[in-house]
Amino acid sequence: MKPVDWAIMRPMIKNILTICGFALYALLVLLPAPLRAATTILHHDLQVRLFPGEARLEGRDALRLTVEGKEKVVFRLSPGARVERVVLEGRDIPFEFEQGSLRVSLPVAGGRSQIILRVDYQGRFQDAIPGQPVHSEDPSYGIAGTISPKGAFLSPAAGWYPDLPGGNATFRLRVEAPAGFEGITAGALVAEGRKDGQSYSVWQTARPLSGLTLAAGPYRMERDLYGDIPLLAYFYPENEHLAQTYLAAVKAYLEMYSELFGPYPYEKFAVAENFFPTGYGFPSWTLLGSSVVRLPFIVETSLGHEVAHSWWGNAVKVDYASGNWSEGLTTYVADHLYKERSSPEEALEYRRKILRDYTTLVDDESDFPLSSFTSRDSAASQAVGYGKAAMVFHMLRRLVGEAPYWEGLKRASAERLHQRVGWSELK
Repeated sequence: MKPVDWAIMRPMIKNILTICGFALYALLVLLPAPLRAATTILHHDLQVRLFPGEARLEGRDALRLTVEGKEKVVFRLSPGARVERVVLEGRDIPFEFEQGSLRVSLPVAGGRSQIILRVDYQGRFQDAIPGQPVHSEDPSYGIAGTISPKGAFLSPAAGWYPDLPGGNATFRLRVEAPAGFEGITAGALVAEGRKDGQSYSVWQTARPLSGLTLAAGPYRMERDLYGDIPLLAYFYPENEHLAQTYLAAVKAYLEMYSELFGPYPYEKFAVAENFFPTGYGFPSWTLLGSSVVRLPFIVETSLGHEVAHSWWGNAVKVDYASGNWSEGLTTYVADHLYKERSSPEEALEYRRKILRDYTTLVDDESDFPLSSFTSRDSAASQAVGYGKAAMVFHMLRRLVGEAPYWEGLKRASAERLHQRVGWSELK
């Protein structure tokens, strides 16, 4: 192991010294909102029925739009979809659908107004699941959308509902599937049951989201409460014995982070098992692969990391144009903080590992400023976007002191909740 190269470390120190000149909460300065497009989606009222044996879904989306006079709008939808009807205020209207673009002329009289546009469609989602990840830093296997008897995973990138670029809308979603095949997504669970051989659940988000991910499978569901916040666990039958362990851990993490950062910002928290390896943290839920949930240390490490993202990265959103600060901060207030609370020696060794990884994995060609980090795609990018950024937050804490540091984070969480923020102005 070669020693730490302090010439490489200087940019990290320069960053922290600059940041130190501001109050801690200013780490997360709100950037100006982008200009509004002529047509925007305010709300999706979605209904989907899954056919696991056919890798298919049937969907209906009633979109509440704000429009500016007569306009031709191009929605994104999966290229493999088939659009059956487009209905405006109860009347069928013409449309064109080709290569994932749904073109609709909105015959609306002048002036800004709100309309309801309904799109009926169906599509197949069959992303192959390879035997090995696409690369070692992509445990999702590069899958955007797939439906099978083992389970379903539909991310916004799959185009499983019509949307506009840069969308930011609220959602109400009704998911139907064969009895015993349950859906899970963001928002509050407002209804559930079985009817005519089908399971159904209805979910509703209180705050706008940039996109909605849906998972489903032959789950067994268990419940708990943290105060008045529902806690849900969706596990496959062979792992359902783990549900209560996960729910108890989630409750402890929510108590810990609510004390540090303020009240939990969502309607519920759910842990769901996935049939291929993932480690995703979405607003109000996390999706962990079957091979992951069985690992005994996950409850004490990765689960808490995803819960921490409820505040940093989900509720306080990232302006990716200015750099993704959330992975560094979450690493510091989760992975590092757990070591610190165990013992100072474990925390010191964790920081030394960060420095070793940075020194051995990152060279002049693979290094980059934190303002350029969006997500990891290599061991080197992880050493920068997670490790280097975590050390920035550690050095800031040492410079400003314990009380100002934690009070600043709590204030930032309260003042910037549900806003998109960045740290580029502080460089």
